[in-house]
Amino acid sequence: MRVRSRLIRSVAALLIAPPAAAAASGLGAPPPLALALAAAVGGLGLRWARRAPNATLEMSRAGFAGWLLLAALALAQDGRVSWFMADGTRLTNSAIPNPFIIVHQCLSGYTEAVRRALEGRENIYDEANSKMPDGSPRFVVRRDGVTESFDQSRLEALFAGGQIPHVEVVHVDEYEYPPPFLLLPYTIGVPLGQDYFRIRPLWFGLQAFLLWVAFLISVRSAGPEASTRAFAWLPAVWLAPPTLVGLQYGNFQTGVIALSVMAMAALASRRDVAGGALLGFAALGKVFPGVLVVALVARRRWRAVLQTVLFAVTFTALTLVVFGRKPFDDFLISQLPAIANGSAFSFNNRPEWIPTNYGVYGLVAKLRLLGVAGMMQATGNVVASVYGILLLVLVVVLLVRAPENSGESIVDSPLVWLALLNLAAVRSPYVGDGYGQVGTLWLLVLTASQQRRTRAQLWVLSLALVLWAVTLEGFAPARPPAWMLVFSIATQLGLIAFNVAALQRTAGRALKPGLRAARGADREPFRLSQSSQG
Repeated sequence: MRVRSRLIRSVAALLIAPPAAAAASGLGAPPPLALALAAAVGGLGLRWARRAPNATLEMSRAGFAGWLLLAALALAQDGRVSWFMADGTRLTNSAIPNPFIIVHQCLSGYTEAVRRALEGRENIYDEANSKMPDGSPRFVVRRDGVTESFDQSRLEALFAGGQIPHVEVVHVDEYEYPPPFLLLPYTIGVPLGQDYFRIRPLWFGLQAFLLWVAFLISVRSAGPEASTRAFAWLPAVWLAPPTLVGLQYGNFQTGVIALSVMAMAALASRRDVAGGALLGFAALGKVFPGVLVVALVARRRWRAVLQTVLFAVTFTALTLVVFGRKPFDDFLISQLPAIANGSAFSFNNRPEWIPTNYGVYGLVAKLRLLGVAGMMQATGNVVASVYGILLLVLVVVLLVRAPENSGESIVDSPLVWLALLNLAAVRSPYVGDGYGQVGTLWLLVLTASQQRRTRAQLWVLSLALVLWAVTLEGFAPARPPAWMLVFSIATQLGLIAFNVAALQRTAGRALKPGLRAARGADREPFRLSQSSQG
């Protein structure tokens, strides 16, 4: 049977409506108004879907029924988690009903760092910021409008007897990013009085919106049929735990990948100011998007590089104005040496966190738990550093050799952007599997959508999506079993290999002489250019 593009895009459009309601609640909108806003956003999305090109996808009846079930599950889970973000007392609406996932919030590390940086007295990178005076984990609980810090035992007493208390609770996380990143949570928090429990739903809605818009941008130039196939996969990406858990955590991994894709799309259409602003902040705030700056240098896109550098300098200056010099002193004197010697992210050597780490350092730690000799912390630091160097060499070699085609550059391909971002991200000492695979799932569906696939190929792609959607955070025990470590190693190596293959394949096409000599007759999907942007 033939499934119309308008139906598929309608489902994709509705995914952004529940996060819009959550964001409105963070801005103080009462529930009826937040729901009305969600309905308005959904209505605009349906209007956008009705204007879609008249394309269709061929599906079997069983396949269509399976897709409808997947779409329904994605919309339902999206609504559940958005409700939890709007009302933090709805603890059972967590993306995964796991005690750690329910209370953990990477965002809390950002807001706590903003508060301490504004005070200007303490080191924002001190691990003690996220702990009680006795060194135990610190939780912030809001009950009946009163906010208090709880230790582990006091928190457990709240849940005594299996009861679910009517409270908002968050585990305070550490802050590990460069100081300029603080500009974003600070700016969002200003109209909300830097109130974490109001920032959380707005931050959730912002990241969901960025992901949706960036996904739309990444498929916009692919043609009606390929883009429809990509939108058909979107509910699977949205439903995957690394997407919704990551959005619930507030970890900005998803947001910065989306920002980076939007930046590169702007630069591809020669909107260098907008692209430079977005990429400058992304690279300065999360570091790993800097690999895209290296790619631009390799392609000699000097205007884009100049704008990116200028905005990076501007954001640095703004950070100095808002927070003063102390966060920078702390970063240079405390955080950088800690990253170099491995003492930052110290939790990544605890056995229960090792299976969840998709960073290159995590591979060494997993081998250590399996009993492989010589896999010590110093070895992991060296391996991660060598990996980073090899990645930069690979980027330069592939992109310098790739010729321009009709004024178009290989660096204008969303497949290249995502592969580079995913490969650079795992250089970090810790990349949790509660959020770290989002970019790879995104790249997987773009790759799957480039052409029609056989039933066997679809099963293989679906299996890869399921395996990379597994999250072990909050489930790994203090003594992880061997099968869990082997599974984690296999899926992590597969993730790295897939991204390398996607990068090499896309760059390799550009190296073939005359590949796209007849531009109109042999257009490659998923490539943005000035002409395709309008």
